[in-house]
Amino acid sequence: MDSHKERISIKFHWNATVWIVTALVAVPFIALSFLTEAYSAVGWMKYLLAAIFLVVILIVVGVMPIRLEADKEGVRLRRVLGSLTIPASAIVECKRIDNSYFHGSTKAFSIGKIKRSSNGRWYTMYATEFKNLVLVQTERMDYIFSCTKQDEFVEFVNGLK
Repeated sequence: MDSHKERISIKFHWNATVWIVTALVAVPFIALSFLTEAYSAVGWMKYLLAAIFLVVILIVVGVMPIRLEADKEGVRLRRVLGSLTIPASAIVECKRIDNSYFHGSTKAFSIGKIKRSSNGRWYTMYATEFKNLVLVQTERMDYIFSCTKQDEFVEFVNGLK
């Protein structure tokens, strides 16, 4: 790795499953919108459905991971609505992991806080695909990110210590 590199930045790759789930969530709201118009439902109902749909879309877009970055300050997950920052001083370990890490735990979707039953530690996952996973471990929490440049990212983060 280039020792002069002061920062690494990796864009999140969204796999087909994420796009399909997004479409499956959006289609019912769109269908309900057309049904309320077709059956002459109460006028305010179509506006309520549109508002619910808009709020759901804004929340999803707001929390979805966009870019994973690391610099001398630490690791940062960029999102539309704020960033998650893990200070370099708090990082205990950074390593590549595979799907076997999830055995004994329950995961719902690809973003969320889940308790891993095999060792009792909590982890928060920001994975837009379940391959190329990186674990950033702190004293209190584990963070899992999908990362297309695993080796570069792990080497860079471990070089911060």
